[in-house]
Amino acid sequence: MGRNAKWLTLLLVVVMLGTQLVGIASAQTPFDWMKYKGTTLNLILNKHPYSESLIGLLPDFQTKTGITVKYEILAEEEYFQKLRLELSTKSGQYDAFMTGPMLEWEYSSAGWLEPLDPYLTDATKTDLKAYNADDLYPALMAANRWDGNVGSGMGEGHQWAIPVMVETYVIPYRADLFDKYGLKAPVTLQDMHDAAITLREKEGGDFYGVVTRGLKSNPTVATGFVSTMMAYMKTKNPDLDIVDGKLKAVVNQPSEVEAAGLWVDMIKKGGPPGWTSVTWYDGMNLFSTGKYGMYPDCDFFAQNYENKDTSQVAGKVKYVVSAHPADGKPSTGLWTWALAMCADSKNKDAAWYLLQYATSADAMLNATVKFKNYNPTRKSVWENPDVVKLTNSWGQGTYRDAVTQNFAVARVAWTPTPLFATIGDRWAAALHDIWTGTKTAKAAMDDAAADMDQMITNEGLVPGPAVKK
Repeated sequence: MGRNAKWLTLLLVVVMLGTQLVGIASAQTPFDWMKYKGTTLNLILNKHPYSESLIGLLPDFQTKTGITVKYEILAEEEYFQKLRLELSTKSGQYDAFMTGPMLEWEYSSAGWLEPLDPYLTDATKTDLKAYNADDLYPALMAANRWDGNVGSGMGEGHQWAIPVMVETYVIPYRADLFDKYGLKAPVTLQDMHDAAITLREKEGGDFYGVVTRGLKSNPTVATGFVSTMMAYMKTKNPDLDIVDGKLKAVVNQPSEVEAAGLWVDMIKKGGPPGWTSVTWYDGMNLFSTGKYGMYPDCDFFAQNYENKDTSQVAGKVKYVVSAHPADGKPSTGLWTWALAMCADSKNKDAAWYLLQYATSADAMLNATVKFKNYNPTRKSVWENPDVVKLTNSWGQGTYRDAVTQNFAVARVAWTPTPLFATIGDRWAAALHDIWTGTKTAKAAMDDAAADMDQMITNEGLVPGPAVKK
């Protein structure tokens, strides 16, 4: 072997040893939560029980990391408007924010979200052993992944956000009044409809048999309503489907038209006259006053209903799964509030520290037990003895059973497309048309479907990779 070859061999050995030593040193270096001490993060939050739980955790996070967190919390409608404006202008004003699966279809297609996969697997950015990402329910993580293909790709592609709470949809009902008037627990939509009208007539005065969300925007159709439509639909999803290779609206399929008409009739005859202004938190608070018979919506609202200090219905409510045909199976949509990072953030590594901390097992348990973050997205937290003991007492023992049933069938109800919010807004407007009597249920849904199809055409959306505008 020549002298040059010997020197080359020696150099390679030195390099290899150096690489190994660096790897060993790196592996032995403890994860440093104070690495970004002195950084200031800006956070924007939707007005929601999860927001309150996160705010409750921030003092501990700031002590643990030396990172200052400034936050802005806005009512839902204003939140979505401002967030979309800031993301679209790429201002980088906010480092992290609350989002969810369907919103991520729009945000990721526009390049507004930072992919989180690299952070989840990088030992220099994440305390991998302590974090234990496998403890997060796989289905909920998958709900926040999408590969960018219109009409498909859920659970594939990048991880766009980390789920912090999950909601499925149930029917809380006044079991005491149902017993008083000989009503059976609602199973079908017809059961709900008839019970709402009966309670309105029997109780009279300012008592109403049912309350639901009513704004002319997508949240109105995205919870209890869409879960019911899922059970009555004849297509894969209740909003859009792929027909002859094209994306088409299916909200006017006969079974959905009939169900939507019955839903609105239930509200008109059994619900409050101010339905069109009811937000989710209005509905939650109204049901807690004891003046309403049912509120088909989020399961986790139970924490309010069961609070004996503030609720007039504590101990009087039971819970069942969403309405479905008597000979069919119950369905439920799925939503996770999740934390995401802005693609234009100037503090991405520090922002990841916040996301990592907030979605860790210890922080999530504290958020749940101390600050009422229901339902948590980690298996270890949902099955924690303190959490089990508390939720087992709700609804005279019916809450946890209904939620467990939902976990077995829950899925994102919508077809992946960046137009989710616009499609949902148009669907909600159709319910308003039925409510006002401007249109029959069939005419309202036919017109909505035609408008949705035009939106799809205008955006040039076809099954496959989303087109960025």
